[in-house]
Amino acid sequence: MAIGSKAATAAGVYLAAVNAGAAGLFWYDKKCAQMKQWRVPEATLCATALAGGWPGGMWAMQQFRHKTSKQSFQQKWNAAVATNVAGGAALAAVPSLRTRALQMLRMR
Repeated sequence: MAIGSKAATAAGVYLAAVNAGAAGLFWYDKKCAQMKQWRVPEATLCATALAGGWPGGMWAMQQFRHKTSKQSFQQKWNAAVATNVAGGAALAAVPSLRTRALQMLRMR
């Protein structure tokens, strides 16, 4: 398997996991809210968007009708999504940045 395909496979697995995790956290937070229990911190939910889990989080928000009308959360969420998208765009547009990021991942 070529290095490019290994990286693509790893990225796909990562994105699947982070999106499933984001959706799961929104589901769990909704259940905690319904049962009046301790909730998932909003910073944790937003961190999933920053980490690339925003599609799963957005799906979960709509599916579970959770956090869709709280404007203060939506502003933080949208900022995290925009930051993630901008970072992805920078990696796609700047070859030297992409190369450095791949080198950093290989150092592990």
